[in-house]
Amino acid sequence: MTSSAPPLDVAETLAGKRVLFIGGTGFVGKVTMSMLLCKYPQLGKLYALVRPGSGYTAETRFFQKIAKSRPFDPVWQTFGGATEQHLREKVVPLAGDVSRVNVGLSDADLALLTKDGPLDAILNSAGLVSFNPSLESALRINVHGVRYVMDLARATGAKVVHVSTCFVAGRREGEVWEDEQLIGYFPRRPGHSRSDSAGSALRKGDFDPEAEIADCERLIEQTRARADDRAHLSMFRDQGADRLRQEGRDPDDERHLKAALQREKKTWTAERLTELGMERAQHWGFTNTYTYTKSIGDQLCALAALPESERKDGKKPVRVSIVRPAIVESAVSYPFPGWNEGFNTTAPLIFMVLKGHIQVPASLGTILDLIPVDMVASGTIAALAATIAERNELIYHLGSSDSSPLRMPRAVELTGLYKRRHFRAKLDAGVGDPVMNRVRSRMESVPVSKARYQYLSVPLLRGVAEAASGLIGDALDKMWGMPRLTALGERAREKLDATAQLAKQGESIFDLFLPFVHDNAPIFRTDNTRRLYESLTPHDQTILRWVPETINWREYMLDVHIPGLEKWIFPSLDEEFQARAKAVYTYRDLLEMLESAAKAYRGRTAMRMLPPLDADGEPVGYGQRYTYRDLSERSARVSLTLRRLGLPVSGKVLLMSENRPEWAISYFGILKSAAVVVPVDKEATLDEVLNICRWADVYAAIVSDKVAARIDIRGALAQSMPQVKVLRFDEVLGGETEHALVPASSLPAITLSGRAEEMASLIFTSGTTGRPKGVMLSHRNFTSLLSKMGGVFDVDKHDGLLSVLPLHHTFEFSAGLLMPMSRGAQIAYLPEVNADALQNAFASTHITGMVGVPALYQLLYRRITKQISDRLPSRAVPWILRLLERLYDLTRSIRERSRKSLGFELNLPRALFFPVHSRFGGKLRLLISGGSALPVETMKEFRGLGFNLYEGYGMTESSPVLTVTRPGTQLLLGSVGEALPGVDVKIHEPDASGVGEVIASGPNVMLGYYNDPELTAETIKNGYLHTGDLGRTDGKGHLYIVGRKKDVIIGLNGENVYPDELEERYRESPFIKELCVVGLPEAELKDNPSPDDKGEAVACLVVPAYDAPQSEGLSREDVREKVREHMRQVSGKLSVAKRVKILHLTDLELPKTATRKVKRKLVVEELRRLERTRRQAQAEVQSGGTQSAGDWLLNLLADVTGKPRSSVRPESTMQELGLDSLSFAELGVALEAAGVQVPENADITGIVSVPELQKTIAQWGRRKPQKDEKKDQPKKKKKKADSESTDDRLVLPRWLVRAGNHGLNVGQRALYERVLKTRVTGKAYLPASRQFIVAANHSSHLDMGLVKHALGDWGDRLVALAAKDYFFDDPLKRVYFENFTNLIPMDRTGSLRESLRLAARVIEDGYVLLIFPEGTRSETGLMQPFKASIGYLALHHKIDVLPMYLEGTHDAMPKGNVLPKQGTSVSAHIGPVLTFESLQQAVAKVPRTEQNREAARLVEVAVRKLAPEGPNRKMPTE
Repeated sequence: MTSSAPPLDVAETLAGKRVLFIGGTGFVGKVTMSMLLCKYPQLGKLYALVRPGSGYTAETRFFQKIAKSRPFDPVWQTFGGATEQHLREKVVPLAGDVSRVNVGLSDADLALLTKDGPLDAILNSAGLVSFNPSLESALRINVHGVRYVMDLARATGAKVVHVSTCFVAGRREGEVWEDEQLIGYFPRRPGHSRSDSAGSALRKGDFDPEAEIADCERLIEQTRARADDRAHLSMFRDQGADRLRQEGRDPDDERHLKAALQREKKTWTAERLTELGMERAQHWGFTNTYTYTKSIGDQLCALAALPESERKDGKKPVRVSIVRPAIVESAVSYPFPGWNEGFNTTAPLIFMVLKGHIQVPASLGTILDLIPVDMVASGTIAALAATIAERNELIYHLGSSDSSPLRMPRAVELTGLYKRRHFRAKLDAGVGDPVMNRVRSRMESVPVSKARYQYLSVPLLRGVAEAASGLIGDALDKMWGMPRLTALGERAREKLDATAQLAKQGESIFDLFLPFVHDNAPIFRTDNTRRLYESLTPHDQTILRWVPETINWREYMLDVHIPGLEKWIFPSLDEEFQARAKAVYTYRDLLEMLESAAKAYRGRTAMRMLPPLDADGEPVGYGQRYTYRDLSERSARVSLTLRRLGLPVSGKVLLMSENRPEWAISYFGILKSAAVVVPVDKEATLDEVLNICRWADVYAAIVSDKVAARIDIRGALAQSMPQVKVLRFDEVLGGETEHALVPASSLPAITLSGRAEEMASLIFTSGTTGRPKGVMLSHRNFTSLLSKMGGVFDVDKHDGLLSVLPLHHTFEFSAGLLMPMSRGAQIAYLPEVNADALQNAFASTHITGMVGVPALYQLLYRRITKQISDRLPSRAVPWILRLLERLYDLTRSIRERSRKSLGFELNLPRALFFPVHSRFGGKLRLLISGGSALPVETMKEFRGLGFNLYEGYGMTESSPVLTVTRPGTQLLLGSVGEALPGVDVKIHEPDASGVGEVIASGPNVMLGYYNDPELTAETIKNGYLHTGDLGRTDGKGHLYIVGRKKDVIIGLNGENVYPDELEERYRESPFIKELCVVGLPEAELKDNPSPDDKGEAVACLVVPAYDAPQSEGLSREDVREKVREHMRQVSGKLSVAKRVKILHLTDLELPKTATRKVKRKLVVEELRRLERTRRQAQAEVQSGGTQSAGDWLLNLLADVTGKPRSSVRPESTMQELGLDSLSFAELGVALEAAGVQVPENADITGIVSVPELQKTIAQWGRRKPQKDEKKDQPKKKKKKADSESTDDRLVLPRWLVRAGNHGLNVGQRALYERVLKTRVTGKAYLPASRQFIVAANHSSHLDMGLVKHALGDWGDRLVALAAKDYFFDDPLKRVYFENFTNLIPMDRTGSLRESLRLAARVIEDGYVLLIFPEGTRSETGLMQPFKASIGYLALHHKIDVLPMYLEGTHDAMPKGNVLPKQGTSVSAHIGPVLTFESLQQAVAKVPRTEQNREAARLVEVAVRKLAPEGPNRKMPTE
């Protein structure tokens, strides 16, 4: 190029030219390609070499990935709607790979390049940019890739622009010129090398690029040969076996061991080649393998450019320009200020400074040669034009050190200034910890010498951590026989190793970049580039801005570069520096997992069945233990039994049992038979089981003794499906069965390998009648989830998990069974899941973790608060609990702040609340919640108490986990965490607020629905599982669930209202036990709906928390009013669409699934019923009773009698309708609910027909609401005996009442513990949380006290009805029994309806009602038949019954005695709870009028079964 040449017109030079662009996917390449296409549309064709990705063609990858990346934003802005057309006209993507001959182009694509004549140019921006790669990888791309580009240039007649780096200069100081000798160059020679860099200088002629390539190839071959010698192969085999053991795999499996050997060999080879590359580079004076191989590539370019007169190979010369950028960093203006991509030199250094690193190794004389990427792109395009125009120089430096030097101390200073500004801005905005923000804003980073950095910074931390880890390791070798100390030591060592690894990461970053920021001080001269820029036309100079001398480093660093790094680079670096989930091997199938565990952990206990508890809560016996070897051997017995029954491959076996080791043994035994398990809920009804057996084509069924005793599966299947074999655990585990069809010696061989994609479980999630929905889950589904969960949660052989969720549920199966089994942990099972059993398990067993549903954790928290409140004066309870809530917030905040500030969590609440932790055994470190949404308050409470509670989200169809909150990450309340590794979770078609359906893909997604391809196609679309849940993400991958798609409430104006979000808002009251928000159609709520009533109203069903500590001292109605007031207050703060329009309170627990998830459909039905009843009753009252008996009264009678409406006629008699005395009482209650003014002592049992009943109702009249009455207006609080005159009543001071009650409690304990010999059996049957009625025999005044004593904590809430004329017949008795007992006066001469009404009030107030169903005390001690009223109360109020037999009280204090006989033995025998559901099922086929009596008979049977042998053991007749 001469000064007399005309200006270089880039646009004119590039017009119509055809250019092959290699390396367009990198940081520099994308910006250069984008600028070329945007600024110079005159370009003819740009052939983009693109390496096809997995599932992507070159064309798809370019147009869908590269062209839509951020560097292409200016292209889309410039060409607008024509951009797609412009790109497709200009760009031709070609599949290729620079490391292959002809850069991997096909013959057709090679022909395409020269179709219209010689190719004009090749722009090669490809290169392996890792500073420390394997010598083989670096040689393949940076050297052979250049050779292939030069060969292609000769073949196509193209000129070449090759992008390299300034730092091929190596270890240099001072000026580095562009015209220095290139061929044979190496830095370590006289006049170039630094005295301290690589020893004495070498001779000039020592280096030859071709010979160097040959030497490197020989080194690679030698290394590979060494890797194949026997000594190394033996070493690799040992290392592979150790790795298999660490992964919980079988080291004796030859196939696995061979693969592990190859992996170790590959790792060793790569590491050795990396070391050889560095050794070679440093010998010649290069900084690293990257610059060494890039220099060889540059020399190949120079050799290719030699004129024919200087060549020895006879090849045509190639016109070449080598563009050498310095440190490429954030753009100044193109594509926009601050754009950056990838990990460049300054990003990790600045990142570490912002994270708190203070000492930065930096030489005072070193220049940090930064150059913005858009200036590099401009210089490269200018060099391309000059090369095409044949006006180029061989080398162009693109740097700033010779025109605008940024010295390292100044760079450190500017970074510190940005750090100060950054943390002050966070302080002003109130983001993060204000104290730490203030401290960090004042902690300046300083440049230090290399020696000081090594002795006082990251290397020191790494050394200390490694030394401490080594000391612990030595100690662990001596800790045999001390498992708990060993566990603590191993976990401490793991944390130290993690710290050392993190420090090593930081150290490696500084080591990689030390040559650029400390060791060398080159100044790169850019004379050729400057002259090139000056030769451009003025117009091109405005487009291709090469003006490094104009850079203001303060503005660039503070306003452009570091903000750009924060936005585009640091999030990735955050992930890079986070503790990574450890890689866990993915087993081929579940049987490989079982056998690997059996081999690795052999004699270790795998599962324990804890012993049952006696009356005093003490364990009876030692329970059962199974080792991992036992699991393998006994599951083989199960397989033998099943195969002898003729079970075919892929046959279905139903498995139905409570949680116990035999469930898991049977599960794996079925799999060992190459069959499929059909797990079923142990509480499933007989009809449900039969339906599943029918649809699944079940071959056999395995059931526990408890299930077999509850429902007659064997008998039912014998009648309907006789081909199905039913086995109990003892039969299937024995290996022998009377039903055997095939002798053991004749069993055919079966293949168990290769079943990864075969079905393991068939789980039915719906359809108790009709066609059920069966989810097919494969071995691969479970094993892939297992590896991902194992990488997130650190469970090992020292852990013990308590299994409480039903094993048929995939959440417990995956997280509570498979995960601990794969890591050698111990699993404990309870004989009964109740409060006493849980407490005993925590106290007596090594429990470190538990998987549960939110309801379980809410129950545990309620027990914690109850235990706290029980130890406090009643007046102090409310404010102490409020104080605790604030304390939880504080301790939780300390945990979060310490994690952010110190890098680890300071779990102070664990020490502060040590008594609470000790109640749970003191070892709990892992709690996982799933199955349904975990309330935010519950998470806050447990975190505040110092527990580690994590939440998972998913569904059965995903095996079941998709996302999970993770240890060591920030707690985001309301979030269900991030997607598991390898699982892709997206929001499908989000609305304006970002809410859409959650969809997911991954190896844990089901095979499909059993025999239902249509439903499968609806659910899995384009490989993504459509969950039906609505959610949003926060941009960082954290998922928030807002509700079910089908549960969304559509407001009157079309607004989307999400029930889950509203439940979180409305739930935050101590007076609410649980609630459910649903939508009810507006049209259903109006008497005369219009076509416009298409929206839904927000409706809510609330269960008040009568037993909450804050409710102490409040009446039932007071608590209900607190709930209403809270709901009004919350509604007032929400938009109209989100306000609750329909509110109903219920004392019954909300209907739930086996995993405690609320059944919203049943809630909707209940709310509809309640609302319909309220409106009908209100309408009837307002009508004044003018309607005929053909309307509401006949409907009411049909409802009471359970008869079809058509059979209840206006002329029907009560006898025809089957009404007995109890039915008449129920009728009276129903009439009152409908607004009829039934007199207090009215006797309606004498009414004989419907007309007479109608006439009587007309005489009584009906209430009409007052104009100012509201439906939810609280009733006035009633006092005890409020119907009586209070003139003669004595009112005692509250302190006297409390003191008296305390004294009586002490006296009562003394009576039953010292005066009488009291024994209580069956305490394990006491319910954990559900309200119940106690039904007991009655023969003494001691009975109520004995029942209260037997109930323990429940005894405080025990209430009984007592004869008013006996216990309350004078003022003194009334004062005593009203203030110091839990008796409610009942008029024995009054109506049964009144007695039932009083009993109902007790139940509705949340108390435990004691009923003596015989109706009176027995004078002889012999039990009398039970009255039907107990059945009515249980069925009508949907409440459980606790049977109790009282023994010895008649002898201790028979009727007529005033004092008990000292030393008499008395006993309370508690039996299993009769649940409302079981009673309802048992009486379902009995006529409605006989159901109460049949239920009472069943209760009587349950009580008599508890009696000792004798007359009271005689069962009633059916």
